[in-house]
Amino acid sequence: MTDDRVRLSKCMSRALRHDPGRLGLELDVGGWTLLDALVRGLDTPGDPVTRADVEDVVRHGSKQRYELEAQPSARRCASARKCAVPAVTS
Repeated sequence: MTDDRVRLSKCMSRALRHDPGRLGLELDVGGWTLLDALVRGLDTPGDPVTRADVEDVVRHGSKQRYELEAQPSARRCASARKCAVPAVTS
């Protein structure tokens, strides 16, 4: 992963595992949140983040911390070390 992707992965980890409220995220009891909400929370002026950026980190991250779920109603964490981010069609 590039330095930008590593930085994004770390931001995602902090938001999803440690401080979701900082980005205005709500996680369900299984640790899932909506992908679009995560993208909105991570996207800041001067450091834009797109859905494609987040999907790239999820799919190509070396530590496989995240997963995407095709059905937004099915929300759960795969393990204590992973945070799940369901894909939502816009």
